[in-house]
Amino acid sequence: MYRLDKKISEGKQGEVFELRDEPELCAKIPFRHLCLKYLLRNGISSLAEYEMKRAKRIRSMFPSHLQPLFVDVVGVDSVLKTDGSRGEALIMELIRDFRGGIAETLMSHLLSGSELSEDFWQKVLDVKGIHEEEMTGNFDFNLENILVEDEDTPRFIDFLCGYQIRLYQPWLHFRRSHIRKIDKTFWEALQKISGLRPHIPGVIQSLRGRMIQDHFCQ
Repeated sequence: MYRLDKKISEGKQGEVFELRDEPELCAKIPFRHLCLKYLLRNGISSLAEYEMKRAKRIRSMFPSHLQPLFVDVVGVDSVLKTDGSRGEALIMELIRDFRGGIAETLMSHLLSGSELSEDFWQKVLDVKGIHEEEMTGNFDFNLENILVEDEDTPRFIDFLCGYQIRLYQPWLHFRRSHIRKIDKTFWEALQKISGLRPHIPGVIQSLRGRMIQDHFCQ
């Protein structure tokens, strides 16, 4: 059993904690109300187990040179919370930046005004392309789910939003609808990026121009 330490972050789906005596790992605990919601509506008995299986499956669908960009998921285990209660958590790699600190999200990085290389953005585009080509069902591709390891290396987290979560949207199983959904999410991310950084790298600027054209031609 792992023991929780300091809270790292809190998102729409749950909370992420450091682990005591395990500096290379962290734990993601889904919110209780979401566990109940997806059990009753979608038949998912364990969100942590569901995300673990999706994370490993998605990573396996990518070519070997891109697989290291995905967070390494260790498994699902019991955790002892700081209040003495116990819970179930997804145990995974704690991604650190090149200074040894906890890696920040792409959104936070952009807000800080730090630069990123075109190689960083190209890797983001490569991953997006494989998601579409392989129809991975990863429909939550956004700035909060990309961490910045260094100026050349994005790391991808959060694989909960898949086909079973979108159970009542069966059209997403069709390739065109699948691609449109990921494009829409990525379009929204690009809008945020361009709002934060008007002089975004050329590879993103070029894609943004193409997507604007596609957007108005639909």
